[in-house]
Amino acid sequence: MLMLYLLIGLLAVLFVSMLAIQEHARDAVRERFYALDGVDAAAAWACFDRAEKLVSPWRTLRDHLIAPVVLLIPLLRLPREANDLPEPLAYWRNNVSINGDGKAVLRDGKWIDLQDIGWKPQPGERVYSYDDADYTGDAYYCRGHHPRSWLARYVWLALRNVASQRDVLAGADVARRPAVLAESPGLTLLWDGGQLYQLTLEAPLFWGLRWRANVGYKLGIVANRPDPLTPSEGGKIGSARASAICTWFSLKGGA
Repeated sequence: MLMLYLLIGLLAVLFVSMLAIQEHARDAVRERFYALDGVDAAAAWACFDRAEKLVSPWRTLRDHLIAPVVLLIPLLRLPREANDLPEPLAYWRNNVSINGDGKAVLRDGKWIDLQDIGWKPQPGERVYSYDDADYTGDAYYCRGHHPRSWLARYVWLALRNVASQRDVLAGADVARRPAVLAESPGLTLLWDGGQLYQLTLEAPLFWGLRWRANVGYKLGIVANRPDPLTPSEGGKIGSARASAICTWFSLKGGA
């Protein structure tokens, strides 16, 4: 019983500490953002405030803390051929697939992730999604493991892309294909020409880690879609849908 109380106490301290870090990072992002020239900072920040209300950092932190525990056993029992979580786990559903969002081409006998070649396959090349039965490569977020393996699904659903379906439902359709509105070292601001913005910011920390902020609506994903954008209609999510996001602080590996 003592160990249980200690664990609960540790999680509570961790949760409060992470919230404090998020708030401190928010202030740092705001200071740097308002220093940009040629940007309607007030309009963009109002968009970030709306996103923060829709996908609050406290709920995101809570979900990321409990998802690894809640999904551990169910994912061990989930059949390899499954393409969705069962209804009792509907809250943890993914907006793309439980098998990840990767796409790849088979070139000269080797699997190549589309993100590694600028999302531009060669003419006539078949593009495989991670759901395709013919795809036999690794998951880009879990090297050495197939996207349908338990570990890859655990990384994708419990650690990397937690409960992302709710972020899509909280999102909005873009007015037109987004474009870069402002860019500086480590900072990119996207705009759809209407009321939606996405700010991403990165800065080095230590040990090769980087601090990353990502707030607003995920316009980058919509901007990179090769197909014409279709709006959402009748409960069906269209390709013009941009998920809401509000992460003032996260850690990213790499220089």
